[in-house]
Amino acid sequence: MQSLPIVAFTDLDDTLFSTLRKHRPDADLQPQAYLKDGAAISYSDARQRALQQWLATGTRVVPVTARSIGAYQRVRLPFNSYAVVSHGACVLLPDGTPDPQWTGQMQTLLSAAAEPLAQAYQALLNSPQNASAQLRVTLVTEHGQPLYALAKHAQDDEQAVAELAECIAQPWIAAHSGFQLHVNGNNLAIIPPGIGKAAAVQYVRAQLLLQIGDFMSIGLGDSLTDGAFMLDCDYALMPSRSQLSAALRTRLHGV
Repeated sequence: MQSLPIVAFTDLDDTLFSTLRKHRPDADLQPQAYLKDGAAISYSDARQRALQQWLATGTRVVPVTARSIGAYQRVRLPFNSYAVVSHGACVLLPDGTPDPQWTGQMQTLLSAAAEPLAQAYQALLNSPQNASAQLRVTLVTEHGQPLYALAKHAQDDEQAVAELAECIAQPWIAAHSGFQLHVNGNNLAIIPPGIGKAAAVQYVRAQLLLQIGDFMSIGLGDSLTDGAFMLDCDYALMPSRSQLSAALRTRLHGV
């Protein structure tokens, strides 16, 4: 009996690798992702590399990441299938070029969101939480098209990011129907309506179904925004120390 092909839809940061500060001091680390200047920014430990090796054995791996196209291209892992990037706003074909069909579907949504996204960017940039200019606030774009607003703290002050979310981003989201707020550690993103990892993964699943037939799917991720696409898969896998596992632990045990 011929077994089903296996497709893994996996988040990258904090799933397959993490920044230095999130690893144990004695961990055996190897660089996996780099900044524009070539400096290493993210590393894998032995367990993350074991997971990578397991996935590479007979599994088609589809990255599903918040990273922009440029940041994704600076990940040094041998992916050879589709890729979902920029919180699902972009889908890349196996050759690394944008999928024209998905790009066309997103164009209308992103064009309608351009003006409010610019307002969200200004709200984050000019917030009281950024009085000391410690926040790195950007409007992430691809080919001139705004995709989402992003804020990080230069000194990885997660409390400052949480305050930014509570005082600025959440009220802004409440006043702008359909926009989504993603907060995980030092990352805060305001994402337009209709954009998301789950929708992009559903699109890629449909393409793969046409190309390879039925398959067994695994979803891997660490954050709440990964949960939806993970639950669309046959099986779901998450790090035991993650935003998603903490939410599940609270749900199960109230702690």
